[in-house]
Amino acid sequence: MRHRITIAMYCTLAACLKTAALAGERPVQPLYDYDLAVTNGQSYIHLSVHPRAPIDSRVVINSSDDDRFLDDFIASIKRSGPDALTNVWCDQFKAKIPETSAAESMPDGRQLYRFRPVAGPEDNANVYEHLEAAVILSSDDEQILSFEMGNTKTFKPSVAAKIRSFEYRAVCSPLTDGKTALESLTISVTGSAFFRPFTEFLQRRYSGFRISRATPLGSP
Repeated sequence: MRHRITIAMYCTLAACLKTAALAGERPVQPLYDYDLAVTNGQSYIHLSVHPRAPIDSRVVINSSDDDRFLDDFIASIKRSGPDALTNVWCDQFKAKIPETSAAESMPDGRQLYRFRPVAGPEDNANVYEHLEAAVILSSDDEQILSFEMGNTKTFKPSVAAKIRSFEYRAVCSPLTDGKTALESLTISVTGSAFFRPFTEFLQRRYSGFRISRATPLGSP
């Protein structure tokens, strides 16, 4: 069964851990349609994204093997704006790199940066102050190839919550004019809230990039 949902229904795994990659600003690069596979480690959702299509056709869910996961996914994406899935470009992560960061040269010529990530206006500063990050840039044109953030010790983002492990990793690959786009995005969180343990895992894999069409193929 194919379900249509609006782009406005898309948001993050956990609102307190929101990052630019999960709710990107409007990109200046060309818009691309693409396919997206989402999993929580047990269940899957397969969808396609059409940024130039009318709002009610921008996201098409093609299949899901778990109705509850699908319902939770749809419920979790209600608070996003109409451009939430249009920014697949990895240069958005450059805003997380402090200007004072120094590069470390890798044996293959790529550049490695290690730093405390800069929180954006929509990020939770109480989370970011406990994170460390690393980014790898290509050797020739300094495009982002990977970006990751994580904590080194347990922290409390709020009075009632404790985070033991937080891992955020984006893998990027060249798409056009040497610019890199998301290939995968993985978030894993373990901790407790109100003295109840929890584990959250979400992975998104991007594929099938093609120049965006005003009307998705197969649309009525």
